[in-house]
Amino acid sequence: MPQPQWVMPEQLRYSSHVATDKQFYKPGDMLYFRAALLHAFTLAPLPATDGISARAEFVGPSGDTVHAVTCGVQDAVAAGSWHLPEGVVGGDYQLRLSYTGGFRGLPKATPRNFTVLAFRNPRLNVAVDFLYQGYGPGDAVAFTVAVTRADATVPEGAELTAEAVVDGTQVWSATTSLPQSGTTKFSFSLPTEIASPDASVRVVVDDKGTIESKGKALPLVLRRLDVALYPEGGDLAPGLPNRVYFEARTLSGLPVEIVADLVDAASLKPVVLNILGKHEGRGSFVFTPADGAAYELIIKKPAGIERAVRLPEAPGSAPKAVLTTNEQVFGNGDPVVAQVYALKALAGQTVRVVLRKREVVLEEKTITIGKSNPHTVSFSGRNATKADGVLVLTLYDATGKPVAERLAFRRPDSGALTVRIAVELPSGAAPGAEAQVRVRCEDAVGKPAQAVVGVVVTDAAVRRMAEPRKMLPRIEPMVYLEDEVDVLEDAEIYLSDDPRAALALDLLLGTQGWRRFAYEQWNDFLAKYKDKALTLGVYAPAQQWEAGGVMHKNLIFAMAPMRLEDAPVAAMALERAPMLGIAAPAPMQGIVAPDFPRRGKLIPPPVDRCVREYAHARKPQATHGEREDFTETLFWAAALKTDADGVASSTFALSDLVTTFDVFADAFLDRASGAVASASATFVSTQPFYIEPKLPLYVTEGDTVITPVAVVNDGGEAVKVHTTATVDLLKLRLEGEAAEYLSLPAGSRGRQLISAVVTDANSSVTQMSFTSTTTSGLSDKVTLPITIAPKGFPVSVTAGGMLDTKAPVKVPIEMPQSYSALSVTTSLYPTPTASLMKALAALIREPYGCFEQTSSVTYPTVMAARYFKTHSNVDPELVERANTMLQKGYERLVSFESKDGGYEWFGESPAHEALTAYGLVEFLDMAEVFPVDRRMVDRTRAWLLGQREDDGFRRNRKQLDTFGGAPDSTTNAYIVWSLTYAGITEGLEAQITALSREALKSKDTYFVGLVAGIMFNTGRADEGRRLSTFLVSNQRESGEVGGSGPSITLSSGDPLLVEATSIAALDWLNDDTLFAPHVERAMAWLTSRCQDGFYGSTQGTVLALKAIIAYDVKRARPKVPFDFLLSVDGAEVGRAHMDRDTEQLITFPDFAENLTPGGHHVAELSMSGSSPWAIPYSVAVNYISASPASTAGCDVFLDAHLDRPQLREGEIARINVGLRSVSDKPLGMVVAIIGIPGGFQVDAERLREQVTAGRVAYYELVGPSVVLYWRGLPPHGTASVAFEAKASFPGTYTGPASRAYVYYNSMAKHWLPPLQVTIQSA
Repeated sequence: MPQPQWVMPEQLRYSSHVATDKQFYKPGDMLYFRAALLHAFTLAPLPATDGISARAEFVGPSGDTVHAVTCGVQDAVAAGSWHLPEGVVGGDYQLRLSYTGGFRGLPKATPRNFTVLAFRNPRLNVAVDFLYQGYGPGDAVAFTVAVTRADATVPEGAELTAEAVVDGTQVWSATTSLPQSGTTKFSFSLPTEIASPDASVRVVVDDKGTIESKGKALPLVLRRLDVALYPEGGDLAPGLPNRVYFEARTLSGLPVEIVADLVDAASLKPVVLNILGKHEGRGSFVFTPADGAAYELIIKKPAGIERAVRLPEAPGSAPKAVLTTNEQVFGNGDPVVAQVYALKALAGQTVRVVLRKREVVLEEKTITIGKSNPHTVSFSGRNATKADGVLVLTLYDATGKPVAERLAFRRPDSGALTVRIAVELPSGAAPGAEAQVRVRCEDAVGKPAQAVVGVVVTDAAVRRMAEPRKMLPRIEPMVYLEDEVDVLEDAEIYLSDDPRAALALDLLLGTQGWRRFAYEQWNDFLAKYKDKALTLGVYAPAQQWEAGGVMHKNLIFAMAPMRLEDAPVAAMALERAPMLGIAAPAPMQGIVAPDFPRRGKLIPPPVDRCVREYAHARKPQATHGEREDFTETLFWAAALKTDADGVASSTFALSDLVTTFDVFADAFLDRASGAVASASATFVSTQPFYIEPKLPLYVTEGDTVITPVAVVNDGGEAVKVHTTATVDLLKLRLEGEAAEYLSLPAGSRGRQLISAVVTDANSSVTQMSFTSTTTSGLSDKVTLPITIAPKGFPVSVTAGGMLDTKAPVKVPIEMPQSYSALSVTTSLYPTPTASLMKALAALIREPYGCFEQTSSVTYPTVMAARYFKTHSNVDPELVERANTMLQKGYERLVSFESKDGGYEWFGESPAHEALTAYGLVEFLDMAEVFPVDRRMVDRTRAWLLGQREDDGFRRNRKQLDTFGGAPDSTTNAYIVWSLTYAGITEGLEAQITALSREALKSKDTYFVGLVAGIMFNTGRADEGRRLSTFLVSNQRESGEVGGSGPSITLSSGDPLLVEATSIAALDWLNDDTLFAPHVERAMAWLTSRCQDGFYGSTQGTVLALKAIIAYDVKRARPKVPFDFLLSVDGAEVGRAHMDRDTEQLITFPDFAENLTPGGHHVAELSMSGSSPWAIPYSVAVNYISASPASTAGCDVFLDAHLDRPQLREGEIARINVGLRSVSDKPLGMVVAIIGIPGGFQVDAERLREQVTAGRVAYYELVGPSVVLYWRGLPPHGTASVAFEAKASFPGTYTGPASRAYVYYNSMAKHWLPPLQVTIQSA
């Protein structure tokens, strides 16, 4: 639940305005960011003496921080960079900045979204724009298509093919040629019967062989529409004219422009006809509600909306006055004029209207209510007319109580700062040339201005991949609007000269900036609105404060949209909460101001090496006429300071791209009276003759790649062209070359095709080089990388158990008909830890993500360090690496401590009991090998004890990735097990007694195992042995313990068996004499489950390692030597020997050559020695399979298929994914990995729409696969999702096999054969 927060004193408030160099990044790219720190009121830059430092976190698709960097602040700008790893997961990311240190309030920063995606830069910019936002069945659809080339020219005469796809079926198509204007229009009618709102239009453009396509979701509405209503000022006021703002969106989040009638809900009598949405699905209407009446919006367009939208009814204590404005936007320097409408009952009373900016009162007016409306209030004082941007109007009644509030906007002075850009290029600028960017800043009278400028030069083709309404905002809308609204899209229109700008801005503030007042006790408010209570403005518990001469107690200021099913109130963000009723400089009575550091010596945190300026340089070894450097961002400067002439300049080299480059400059005045401005420019880098090969990003062995090579002759004479290709013959084989010559007239284009077959079966990165030469001596060579993905997946079939001197063991081996890269590993384990060295080395990794994910890496490292501590034969470098990772992991883990105690996935409050218990055990184990803050451990222990309730624990019902979703009895047992492991027994008597009583009746071995451990931990050994005996009865012949119910993470299958068996082994080791045989079998089985140090799940890995290390401490070594023999089908493979000093893993020779496709084989192991002894063994047959066999007992079934197996180049395919649970129990997080054939480029925007629509929780792009996540599935539940991919690259392709599994049981997968596609060249 949210906690009270203090309103920041205005003189200390700064805002952070974040920009990145672009919006789309490829793996391996460099991302640059800057944040201008400007005063929230004056826009003055943050003083250099402040001492603030910034921390930038890059949050991945799953919500986890994947990278972070700390950077200093210089010239009021925080700046840095992130070199994205080649293997970074693709998907939607956020850049989040936070600040530490300093003597002022820490700036707030709006997160900045960006996308990581593997793609080839588009050579054509194709923009699709619907003429109307929102359609229903039978409606007429109209849209425009605008096309430009990468060099900014119009491809006049290019062929355009458009189609509409509804319910997965084409319902319309058309073909036309692009006119000289570069824009054409299409129209069609939708079917009258539509089943699914998932529809799109698709456009393929063929510019004489250069082919690009564009798909765009149709804003289709079926029966349901998400409409939010915002009465101006807060609540409806009966008997007075009320303006009501609204915002309409599809269920997938797209704006919808509605046409609606307002009717009386009882009589259906029309009140307001033909209400229209105007911008981004927003609009407004005015009406006078009658007292006690109810009203509804009847939506006429889009067609088919079945449900009327009920307006929020006036509250019992309805407002008796309304605050409004006639102007949508006020001009710079103009008075702000408001109107007050009041009921006659208020006649003669005095009310106040206050104008503020942020928390600063600019002017207030007192008016006496007369008998006629409206009452006009004009704010024309010096302070009121000088303030610009978003202003706040608040109406107070005669008692001083705030009753209504709305936002207004005054345009800033557009001439206060002017930015001009000039780009100086050599004549006929070509790839590799030197360029200079020059920025000049001028003040209001045209004189040079001292300013700080951020500059970026980047490929326009990549920028235009984003929908125009979702492009990155410039500094003006960032500064004036971003802090005031929830979502800022189509940002460039609001402060522009567009005739729609004023209306659009008024609608934005009336919806995204809406607010109302709620007067409720804190506890009542939270109980009523729960998670809808976000952040509160003013709250004074058990105290009173004075507002306008009236004492108020426990006042809460809140805001939220009123949606169809939502409660009418949710809490408002702090930054939009004025200090209610307090006219500056009157202090808050009874509220203690927050502490701020005194001026003195400030020790800043360590700062990473951050890039503040980057200028692209030509590689020294670059060869003229050969292009392989396709860097997109050529110049980036976070903070260039203008000189005495108001000029800042820098030079950079062009890359090898033939394209249009965008140049952007954002500036702010470097003085106390601030101002911001921006400018943009473009330039083209080209050459008279060039080629544009189009090569896929990923391929697999056996794929046939047909590469279209577009040839452009922009010279003044006709040429004949010959094109060739060179490849690495170990990886690719050319199938044939293009026609010997291609004739191209001056100013024309053509293309040639070159085919190659992928011959390499291994994962690698190679290159293809394409060279075109003309008979007149012109030439161009382009080299592009291509990634070869492995065609199959590693499969490991394992068997294991105990080998003794009594009889040999025989292991049957059944081989599949088709496989590759076969190997067999046969191992003996003289001690249970013999296999750990290699496994533990694999487990020591860089920590990442939330608390649980950080633990998934750090806790196994803790177990490794504990093992290293007790063994001498450990590589010192491995020990050092473990200690380094422990330091990093520990620092990350403690950062997730909730402010009220305990731990939560992201450090939020309240903490989570089960997760905190897990953390407590982890910290106690860590304390044996690493210095852990004992005060933190004591706090955590105390917080966990503080959650006791009756004979159990209070529960935070939040559940993430199934951790926390276990039954109460299991969770209580896990918490008590953790506390008693920490040596805590006092105060847990009621819980222990209740658990003991329940365990005696339970058949759940996981639960009973935890309780048995509690009994041993608390000295109740007899009870522990009795419960452990029950576990014995559930041990299977192969050693694992079955009969387990849900674990703390709701794991299933093998991971659940590992957890239950590990807990049982830990229990049995408390009486090794009684349970010795069962311990041996359990350890043998656990040993066989290890794959690269991993035991199926995080919990399973940690518990298995705890059991193995505990066993190692207990057990002795054999006192006599033994000999071993391995044979396959009767033929000897190898021998081995061990004595009492042998500790390391014993391995036999690989016998893969003895196995045949489809064969039935038997491996036999025998052991000889002079005394009885048993030793664990394992046999692992490892190979690569293109389509592995599904695991028996997998809880999910997957279906994934293309809508058609053959497409033409440029067409867009639909990939349909279905998921079905076959479990009688609810499933936690479920994952589906869909292998994409190499000829496709996945449309990330369409995937994002599926997330917004709630069809999938989130997605990731990993190499040639799309990874889809669902938070859970009900028993026998289903899920489905569809996304689109462009058939960009001709050829024949096979993708990786697709599979699905439950997140906490990743060993059990359902596999599908690989998707295959043939893409015909145009």
